[in-house]
Amino acid sequence: MVDDRSRAAIEEQLLELLDFPREDVDTEIKDWLPLQDKVARANLAIELIALANHGGGRLLFGYRDEVAGWPPSGICPHPLQHYAQDAINNILKAYAEPPFECHVDHLAASDGNNHVVIRVPGGHRVPIRSKKSGPSGSRLKVDVYYVRRPGPESAPPQSGREWDELLRRCLSAQREELVTSFRNIVNIVGSGGQIAETLAASASPTTALQTWEQTSLNRLDDLLAGDS
Repeated sequence: MVDDRSRAAIEEQLLELLDFPREDVDTEIKDWLPLQDKVARANLAIELIALANHGGGRLLFGYRDEVAGWPPSGICPHPLQHYAQDAINNILKAYAEPPFECHVDHLAASDGNNHVVIRVPGGHRVPIRSKKSGPSGSRLKVDVYYVRRPGPESAPPQSGREWDELLRRCLSAQREELVTSFRNIVNIVGSGGQIAETLAASASPTTALQTWEQTSLNRLDDLLAGDS
């Protein structure tokens, strides 16, 4: 749960980004899209899946792509209910496997122009793919793992290095989750807190798991020796 201080910090960062928009592999910027249109929704799913597989990022609406930069587009000409958080997450339920949820913020920049920011979470345990193709005219294809590439662009991995980066991010998330789970278990059942302290002091997730395994085996040997 996000407390008021964290929420204020997030909003401050987003407002700075709205005032000084910049597009990179972590941030996608778009003009207003007719999200009531099925093709637009499918194409948006590509960007959100790619950002999720990248480890998270943000997508900004309400800017024109010009040589001089990203001037604001002005008032959104489309129904804003299609930019609501539930509406965005329904797109992901339809096209992403496994589905995930984003946070949607409606904010005004310091110049008074309104924008929508989609905050895409990272830390997924498995790569996210498209579970079906979009309608005719869209770029979304079934069973594709989209990632962020320099440009920036959202596209399928095109090299072994890009696949390796995607899989490493997922494996890292799995290790972190396992270590947290083991730490919680050890905190409950650990003997006098010794195992928990040993695990907490470990330098990395891999070392933590190895330490937990060896310490647990040693503890088991002690218990068995006491019963003999």
